[in-house]
Amino acid sequence: MGWGFEVVLESWDSLRTTGFVLNTRTNAWKALEAIGVADALRLINYRFRGSVAYSTISGLPVFGISFKAKGKEGDHEARCVQRRLLLESLANELPSGTTRFSSKVVSIEESGYFKLLHLADGTILKVKRVLVGCDGVNSVVGKWLNFKQLSFTGKSTIRGQANFKSNHGFDPKSMRFFEHGVRSGVIPCDKKRYRSLNLLFTAHVLEKGLEENPAQLRQFVLSKLGKIPDAVRATIENTELDAFILSPLRYKPPWEVLWGQLMWLVLLESELN
Repeated sequence: MGWGFEVVLESWDSLRTTGFVLNTRTNAWKALEAIGVADALRLINYRFRGSVAYSTISGLPVFGISFKAKGKEGDHEARCVQRRLLLESLANELPSGTTRFSSKVVSIEESGYFKLLHLADGTILKVKRVLVGCDGVNSVVGKWLNFKQLSFTGKSTIRGQANFKSNHGFDPKSMRFFEHGVRSGVIPCDKKRYRSLNLLFTAHVLEKGLEENPAQLRQFVLSKLGKIPDAVRATIENTELDAFILSPLRYKPPWEVLWGQLMWLVLLESELN
């Protein structure tokens, strides 16, 4: 593929994902085409025809956009891709033996023009060229770059996914609902999977203990939806309790990202000398 990876370190003993799906747009599919996995993923994931926004007070659509018309850069392409399928597709494109499991990085040490990666099992790896950190919000690489902990936005989100035994019957378009400071949306992934919810709300409306009580979490969701199509409400009502995830939304201030990038350029320069 021309990626030039020598090794990919995975801290767990197998491939793993967090969450359900990714909402991907045109630029993402251009990247997947360059990697060589786009065609296989297109076969099993709906291409959206558009998006419609509804008022949860009136229950009526207030805005809509079609993805059929060409934009300035060509055709629009939007799909909802399962994280597991995407991860497996990317992993399968790597040369055999590239991914090294049970290899958790615990610290990074400088050694001249090299970086030494210390793993949890005591192994030390020498980075000769470029180190790319994709290890999440508690990234060891991010800490080495002096990134601070992510800041809480004051908002949280509830996500979920409904799986159907047969065709769910929804059109391949996203539906979004707005009013009273709550935003929610539903997106079909394929003929049998439906991203049943992406509910965004401010933290002060949260009730204590919701995260530990899936039944109360689902009821909380239903109480905040307002007027939405009956078919959408029924989908959420019938979603399995373990398919709901409550997550606080956090962010990194842009000035910290900029400073981190400046430090990263120094890292790249030292590796190339």
